[in-house]
Amino acid sequence: MTSIVIPDSVTEIGECAFYDCKNLVSIDIPDSVTTIGSSAFYDCKNLTSIVIPDSVTTIRDWTFRGCEKLTSIEIGNSVTSIGDYAFSGCGSLTSIVVDEGNPRYDSRNNCNAIIGTATNTLVCGCSTTIIPDSVTEIGECAFYDCKNLVSIDIPDSVTTIGSSAFYDCKNLTSIVIPDSVTTIGSEAFWCCENLTRIVVDKGNPRYDSRNNCNAIIETATNTLVCGCSTTIIPDSVTTIGSSAFYDCKNLTSIVIPDSVTTIGSEAFWCCENLTRIVVDKGNPRYDSRNNCNAIIETATNTLVCGCSTTIIPDSVTTIGFEAFWCCENLTSIVIPNSVTEIGFSAFFGCKNLTSIVIPDSVTTIGYEAFYGCYALENIYVSKGKVDYFKRLLPAELHDKIVER
Repeated sequence: MTSIVIPDSVTEIGECAFYDCKNLVSIDIPDSVTTIGSSAFYDCKNLTSIVIPDSVTTIRDWTFRGCEKLTSIEIGNSVTSIGDYAFSGCGSLTSIVVDEGNPRYDSRNNCNAIIGTATNTLVCGCSTTIIPDSVTEIGECAFYDCKNLVSIDIPDSVTTIGSSAFYDCKNLTSIVIPDSVTTIGSEAFWCCENLTRIVVDKGNPRYDSRNNCNAIIETATNTLVCGCSTTIIPDSVTTIGSSAFYDCKNLTSIVIPDSVTTIGSEAFWCCENLTRIVVDKGNPRYDSRNNCNAIIETATNTLVCGCSTTIIPDSVTTIGFEAFWCCENLTSIVIPNSVTEIGFSAFFGCKNLTSIVIPDSVTTIGYEAFYGCYALENIYVSKGKVDYFKRLLPAELHDKIVER
């Protein structure tokens, strides 16, 4: 199917109506349609343009999600509701136009975006968007999965950057946060793997990028909330926030200064090319003893974050929750006799891990500790301990257990 004409008698395009129709190139929506249902055109990868007629009032969640060749959208004058993620994953979008008669939304100044008129919230943007000076909020998921976005100028009128606003903008290289921004939502810059420059205006009362650190720091709490591959953590930072470096694939080295006393969960998730981890020797909470290329919680001897070059020291007793999460370049690991616990999802997604040595000292292996380790061939255990480890490991790994 390359094109389709919907009969004039149709009033609603239902949920998932054209879901995954990869051969659909064009479609004419008649003036009789008032609602386009959730995921109606989800993953129609070859759909190139769409005109929403004036009859349509509602575009539901995920409607055009994943239409990666969609280049243009025209929104009619009656649309009063646009659902979450309606145009996310439409990486080729370059033209977004809202009819001038629409009372709820606009694309003022030919900005190539959808803006909530009453709230001045940019709800959907694309790679060619120019954010107007009148916009006060970049909405939740506004540029979600906008893979062709390379740069964006945020005007001084913006006070809020919503959650996941620039999530998965893989080619975004630079971001400047103006002094007007006082709220940055969670996951705002997650998976921006090519981001190398982060600057916060020096007049900003809430955030800063002190010492040209290429990061966003919450000034009052000294919390680093967002970093990138070129971030140098300043000595004044006390907290590395949850998921601060999430999916920062180009991060190869990180130094944790002695001021850091809290590292949030998932802080270095999916940093698959990280090969050097150093904790300053003066740090009272964490260490990287024996040049192990890992972060260890000193008081509990828990390894909280590792990488592909980690050598687990003999003094470590616990491999923590998600410690090697999605460490895709990890191929083998030896767990020393000091370790008694392998935490929940400790090696989750280590898809190139081929072998692991587990000592007799281990008494607990958390749920999904080796989930997604598709290349795992051998789990080496002591002679006579096969049955013991079959009780600790899930059934699908039993044939991998080998006596050493």
